[in-house]
Amino acid sequence: MEVYRLVDNDPPTAHDFLSNFITQPNRTFTDICQACGLSVFKEKEDAIHQNELMAASIYFKRKGLPKKKLALGTTDPHSGLVKNTPTKDHKSHMTYWVFQGISIVHHFKVI
Repeated sequence: MEVYRLVDNDPPTAHDFLSNFITQPNRTFTDICQACGLSVFKEKEDAIHQNELMAASIYFKRKGLPKKKLALGTTDPHSGLVKNTPTKDHKSHMTYWVFQGISIVHHFKVI
């Protein structure tokens, strides 16, 4: 299935596919299972909207972080599991749990 992911690098690197659980080890998560997966979006508009929200956040502004890049890719049942995890603002949000030892970097390209 085609999905969109917000990434930092063009082309995407392995770092762009680390879960929040890995990149934010000191954070307390309300849903650890979801934190172990990757946020992806079925609809391009939802991904763009999420990017706008993040870029406007205090965190991004304080850190001087640039907007993310939009990457299009495919999920693969041999690479991991995907579940619809819609949010109030993003009905097409999904969580992609990539199997341990699998790289999906080559499945995504910045558009």
